[in-house]
Amino acid sequence: MGRIVTLLRSSILALAVVATIPAWGKDPQIPFHPELDKLDARDQIVALMFKEQPLNKVFEAIGQASGLTVRPGEDFHPELPVTVALQKETLREVLIWLASRYQLDYEVPDGKTLVVNSTAGVFRRMVMRGWVVPGRSGEVPPRYLVAHVEVASEPECDDSAEKTCTTQVRVLETFSSKLPDGQQPPREFRLLAGERSKGEPSPIGNRFIVTVVPMEGHPGVWGARFMSRAS
Repeated sequence: MGRIVTLLRSSILALAVVATIPAWGKDPQIPFHPELDKLDARDQIVALMFKEQPLNKVFEAIGQASGLTVRPGEDFHPELPVTVALQKETLREVLIWLASRYQLDYEVPDGKTLVVNSTAGVFRRMVMRGWVVPGRSGEVPPRYLVAHVEVASEPECDDSAEKTCTTQVRVLETFSSKLPDGQQPPREFRLLAGERSKGEPSPIGNRFIVTVVPMEGHPGVWGARFMSRAS
């Protein structure tokens, strides 16, 4: 694997409890921040340790260690205090963890440039312009729902060869949708999810901003094209 890069500052956690990337964020069925796949340094192994340090310092260190040019984007809050202790994770997984914990979103203009946005700013722009987040193909799906949702159940997996896992979510607010004529946006639905790992905290009560599309062959189940942790 790639070389290990340790990012340290004066406020390093001397005896830090090492955080782990939740299985929810690693599951290949949920495309968390696919734009990060374009980064040249995405597979570089990183150890990141900060305690109550400004967000801009964390990303300055990431840029210095990885060779990325990191630029602040929409609604970026440079003084947001960040505490993180991650060891032996890829740069991509570290960025996903930071995005989930601190409500961030990214743009990758090229393999050596990372633009860091606030989820709130990105989502406000999406709603104002009538955009949804496309999948890897770049195509806007024929049916979709953009909403603020809350996880209402533990993941449940079926007995199929693919072992499809879903969780029930409640819709707190619908921002945008494209559905068949006369069909109202759902108030709750089953969301494609990863299997909960042993010892992993319960996802119940977690809230996300999502763009979801119906899953073919799975009535009532929706899959996320965009998913970011929200308050």
